[in-house]
Amino acid sequence: MSWITRISGCFGAVDKKFAFHASDTLRAAEMLKVACEENVGWDEYIHEIKSWLTAQGCDKQHIDEQMKRVQDLKNYLVYD
Repeated sequence: MSWITRISGCFGAVDKKFAFHASDTLRAAEMLKVACEENVGWDEYIHEIKSWLTAQGCDKQHIDEQMKRVQDLKNYLVYD
């Protein structure tokens, strides 16, 4: 399964917040791992996630907030 098909599982179904719940965080870590295995670069990674949020009808403010979370590696780790 391509990493792109995993994007939706990293966001809340209703609130579209990235890795906000523990199960979303685990899926985000798995998505990042698969993207690395598929030799995906950072620019492509960011672009595809932003495109998914846009396709979901999210507004610019929400997209900007979530993209900050996507780019912050601590959001891929459940245990702190």
